[in-house]
Amino acid sequence: MESVVQFLLSEVDKKNFTVLDIGAGYCEFINNIQCAQKYAIDLNEETPNFAHSDVKVFNCFSTDLSFLSDDSIDMVFMSNFLEHLKTKDEIIKTLSEIMRILKVGGGVMILQPNIRYAYKE
Repeated sequence: MESVVQFLLSEVDKKNFTVLDIGAGYCEFINNIQCAQKYAIDLNEETPNFAHSDVKVFNCFSTDLSFLSDDSIDMVFMSNFLEHLKTKDEIIKTLSEIMRILKVGGGVMILQPNIRYAYKE
């Protein structure tokens, strides 16, 4: 598959796609994409207040996505999320869950802080 950024910006018909935003926060990403089904997870109990009506929000840990079936998600998005996990094991469990729920040919977009600018933190 082409790069995830190219894919999201392309004219490919995504109306049948299912997208999951992990660590959705204020739902800036998931609210602004066009697709059939939108899921967001975040531990912040306020996140549902920011989600549009077409976004299903779950307050849960990223290490247990058991509410989603195997091979059910076309695209997973995470922005500035992994650094909030407490251990390497939590990161591995999160990535394992993502691999379980992704459809064949699905994609993952992971945006992280630029270490050049955040090295003191």
